[in-house]
Amino acid sequence: MSRVQLLFDLVQDLRTVADDVHAIADALMQTDDVPALPEQKAIPQTTAAPAADTGDAAPEAPITKEQVREVLKQLSRSGYRDAVQNLILSYGVGTFSELPESEYADILKQAEAIANAA
Repeated sequence: MSRVQLLFDLVQDLRTVADDVHAIADALMQTDDVPALPEQKAIPQTTAAPAADTGDAAPEAPITKEQVREVLKQLSRSGYRDAVQNLILSYGVGTFSELPESEYADILKQAEAIANAA
């Protein structure tokens, strides 16, 4: 077989592969199973509305690790991943799980400030 014939066969094979890839891409784009792009979700507000002054001061529920984690997760998913990471690092820790519980309220305030700055 001549060299020209080998090159011709190679070009034909490449065109076949390209056609197959194109057909697969078209099929993938037409399926209804393709997930939609995530929408920007509102960051849950953590500050409660002031209660009516009845003279009885209700004790505030402590802020839980799960509440803080959820707010930071939503903020991260909304495009502020770097800001969330920098917020965690600003407390001198490397990961969320190392954050001291005494800082949860302050972290939530700062997270809300990041969300509201946008």
